[in-house]
Amino acid sequence: MNNTAPHYKHFMLLLLLVISPHLFSQTDAEFSKDKGFSLNVQSLMIFPYGNDVGCGSQDTAYDLELDSRILGFNTTLNYYLNPYLAAGLGIGYEKLNQPELVYYPLFINLRGSLLTTKNTPTTAVNFGVHLGDVDQSGFMFRWSLGYRTHILNDFLAYFEMHYSYQNLYKSFPDSGRIDNYYNVESIGVAISFEIQ
Repeated sequence: MNNTAPHYKHFMLLLLLVISPHLFSQTDAEFSKDKGFSLNVQSLMIFPYGNDVGCGSQDTAYDLELDSRILGFNTTLNYYLNPYLAAGLGIGYEKLNQPELVYYPLFINLRGSLLTTKNTPTTAVNFGVHLGDVDQSGFMFRWSLGYRTHILNDFLAYFEMHYSYQNLYKSFPDSGRIDNYYNVESIGVAISFEIQ
């Protein structure tokens, strides 16, 4: 039995308890990053849904199921073009539990914020491909809505909701599947930290 999800929930709860005093005690200072680089590290959990979930081969070990989920960590190096917009490149590690598959997303990141303050609503878009234990690179698109908050001097946190669309190509021996294509449409949550 896979106990990854309960540990992940405990981690997220602990993180929220540690960060919550900062959410309400910070003044809403101006965001000082007019231009320059930043490093963003993200942890995410997304849940596939849609037409490919619950249908496929007779052996469900190779199909997307209702309990399928993707856990991952991504790192992005962004360059702020102005206080509202950043662009960057990212790479990550993600694991789909059903069917079991590990891959490495490589993507372009565009991140925007509504205000020039450190505490503001944000949005981000990722376009990329998959590397690793896959038959073909496949396409990845992610869109997120979230909130950025100031934690320490040059340390920010993002809390986000994700929509993700991925084309994963993977053949499994003796799976009974007609093709090696997985159309993975999913929603989920992420938390990330950015160092200015």
